[in-house]
Amino acid sequence: MKPSFLRLVLSVFPKSLLSSWVGRVLHYPLPPPFAHLSVKLFAHWYHLNLAEAELPLERYPTIGALFSRRLKPGMRPIGQGPVHPVDALITASGPIDQRTLLQGKGSTYTLEELVHNPHVATHFEHGSFLTYYLCPTDYHRVHAPVDGAVRWSCHIPGACWPVNAWGVQTVAKLYCVNERVVTLWSGSVDARLLSSRPLRWCDMDDGTQRARASAQG
Repeated sequence: MKPSFLRLVLSVFPKSLLSSWVGRVLHYPLPPPFAHLSVKLFAHWYHLNLAEAELPLERYPTIGALFSRRLKPGMRPIGQGPVHPVDALITASGPIDQRTLLQGKGSTYTLEELVHNPHVATHFEHGSFLTYYLCPTDYHRVHAPVDGAVRWSCHIPGACWPVNAWGVQTVAKLYCVNERVVTLWSGSVDARLLSSRPLRWCDMDDGTQRARASAQG
């Protein structure tokens, strides 16, 4: 991967701090006229499908609330077996061959580099992988691909490089240097998930946590 001026700038820029600032700005409550205008402009700029949104546009007080919107009931009917956990573009997929995954053209990374735990890496051996990319237009909630009990989950600190096409093509081992969460759960179908987003599970009376393959977050 050839270095670029943008990559050199971002390499020294506090990306985690920038991400935190952006999050605060998007959720900052503005006076009603400005709040409604900002939400309306965001929806127009990114061509959001507001017909699927749970609430009318004027009910979202901030861009952050609109960005993390729920869907109307029934918008994502759930089929049998594993389902896609998110509205997104699949940018890479294939078998996990010799503990190696494909990031992009000519670029790979290993299971150990990704999960930072040799024992956990064995759960992914001889499996397959899908890499999802969510753009701002997409419905931004990530769901469980199967019903099941969460057996193990770990947050791995890291950077906040962009995960768009530029980041995939420019940053070596992008998913191994970025912040991420690795989760294992079991049910009728055992599943494993790696996410760059925070995850919330439902606490059960028996002390376990449940992951529901649901059309709503």
